[in-house]
Amino acid sequence: MYIKSLRLSHYRNYQELQVSFQPNINVIVGKNAQGKTNLIEALYYLSLCRSFRTSQDQALIQNGEEYADLVCWLKEEKQESYLRCILHEKGKSLFIGKTNISKTSEFIGRLNVVLFSPEDIYIFSQAPRARRKFMDQELMKLSKKYLFHLTRYNTLLKERNVLLKKASIDETMLDILDKQMVTSEVEILKRRSSFLKFINQEIERLFQSLSGMKLRLQVVMNNGIEVDKIDEEILLKAHLFSRQKDIEYHITNVGIHRGDIQFRLADNDILLSASQGQKRLVMIAFKLAILHYIEFISKRKAVVLLDDVLSELDLERQKRLLDVVKNGYQCFITTTYLPDSLKLEKLNCISIQDGKVKI
Repeated sequence: MYIKSLRLSHYRNYQELQVSFQPNINVIVGKNAQGKTNLIEALYYLSLCRSFRTSQDQALIQNGEEYADLVCWLKEEKQESYLRCILHEKGKSLFIGKTNISKTSEFIGRLNVVLFSPEDIYIFSQAPRARRKFMDQELMKLSKKYLFHLTRYNTLLKERNVLLKKASIDETMLDILDKQMVTSEVEILKRRSSFLKFINQEIERLFQSLSGMKLRLQVVMNNGIEVDKIDEEILLKAHLFSRQKDIEYHITNVGIHRGDIQFRLADNDILLSASQGQKRLVMIAFKLAILHYIEFISKRKAVVLLDDVLSELDLERQKRLLDVVKNGYQCFITTTYLPDSLKLEKLNCISIQDGKVKI
């Protein structure tokens, strides 16, 4: 699958934009604050129904306008289709072709993108919630079942925490909620475990290839609940064991909502031992491993979004990264100038100036 074209209306600094793409490398060139990242953000939004820069959809609508309209046309083998999202004051309206989609879960993942951004390295120092969200976003794009169980678990968790804050706690209701939560918890933990198992088969080789450093690299998961086996009965016992503490603190203390992932380079926590350059290469290797995982699960290649990433790498590592992503992937690269690593490549160069394509 690749993106043939994109149309934006009243989106960020784009009053009207219609732009076509090639199925290989598309370079979006322009000075800072011209709209390069806005274009990448629009493609990301059409994949996940959310921005990677803000949680407020209304911020995406151009100032003074009542709505924003995003449409992308896709081609896969001989079939063509399009995705459309209209943002307005009441929320969003989603379409696959002319069909109005009422459930976001039916829209997410129709277009699968993987974003590479200089801000990615901050995830190492953020709270566990950010790393869980990062992992969950990739998994829910590929599995409606995962998205269902994650949404269900979070809903039940809110109900449980409300119950725990009451002066008089109905433990029979806690039993019911725990049983329902554990059913979803098993499905989520199994998929997270399978995901990280695949990532660990790929990430060390990719990191070593990018960096030239023969260092051991692993991603380790903390489930958020201490069990030696992913099993409903065992998980239920763990929740029951924590119940008195939950009642005392008025919150659910164990469960997948407490989970985290840790990156270990040369057997040390990357946050404590790695340089900024090493962290950047670890994150790029992680994203490349995700690309391989998406292809393994869906049998389709994701679209690659490189938002000002090449400027963070030296020429040799730029070439190593490009050697991976240009091999069968449609790739979008934002940059303030055309780097030497791209000058000999066959590419589609799009110049952006003040929210317009400059010919």
